[in-house]
Amino acid sequence: MRTINHNLVGVVWMLAFTFLAACNNVLVKSIGSALHPFVLTFFVAVFSVLICLPLLIIFGKSVFVPKRLGLLFVRAALNAVATLTFYFSLMAIPVATATSLTFVTPVLAVILAAIILKEKVGWRRWTAVMTGFAGVLIILRPGMQPVELGHLSVLVAALAFSFIFVLLRQLGKFDSIATITIYLGLFMAPLTLVPALFYWSWPNMTELLILMVVGVVSSLLHLCLAAALKSSETPVVTPVDYMRLVWVVPIAYIVFGEVPDIFTWIGSIVIFGSATYISVRNYMIERN
Repeated sequence: MRTINHNLVGVVWMLAFTFLAACNNVLVKSIGSALHPFVLTFFVAVFSVLICLPLLIIFGKSVFVPKRLGLLFVRAALNAVATLTFYFSLMAIPVATATSLTFVTPVLAVILAAIILKEKVGWRRWTAVMTGFAGVLIILRPGMQPVELGHLSVLVAALAFSFIFVLLRQLGKFDSIATITIYLGLFMAPLTLVPALFYWSWPNMTELLILMVVGVVSSLLHLCLAAALKSSETPVVTPVDYMRLVWVVPIAYIVFGEVPDIFTWIGSIVIFGSATYISVRNYMIERN
């Protein structure tokens, strides 16, 4: 009964994460026509740092004493690339399409874990990897429709996120979640400031308010995801991630009038099915 209750709590946290992630994507797209992705990413990083400052009160000065400063910097640089390319994709293609293609991140992480961490990947997970790429092809349909820069951009973002996924598995062994979270913003702000200066434009009051909301939502969704993974078993909460697409479709329709085609639905189901299997398989291997 205790495990069931913990799993239920984890599912609730995961549902909150998916809803906030969907809202965050729509908010970013809504402001993207006014601000360049470089400028947008910089302001979001700054507000994220301000929101995380209370961690200093909770955890004390130890939160600013990392054990793997170099890895934290690499993580922040990768996150800057992932955020920038994903934000660009949101401006260029429908929100549902961009969201669907991000489901390939765990699939790419398997390949990186095999290459970087020398993890042994059996034929079952390799089959799931190939299935995931088949789902990408269903969405993109190269040769039948033009593959736009926005599509390629979100795949770059997914690749960067998969690197982060592998890197976090190493960072978690040395630094706390609080340290990892606050150093993300501390490094991302200066990293994105330099390129942002070339496209600089000051946001008006309305845009500044939206940026503050995006910063808050971004921090909250990371918190919800961490809480979901801590409260429940991975195979229980992983399938709930598909709710990101379920939430984003009606919101994007109301705000932008976007309607995903049948290939986006089919491809996302294929990708997400393979990613879910990989997560469950990884969990089973770790348990054994």
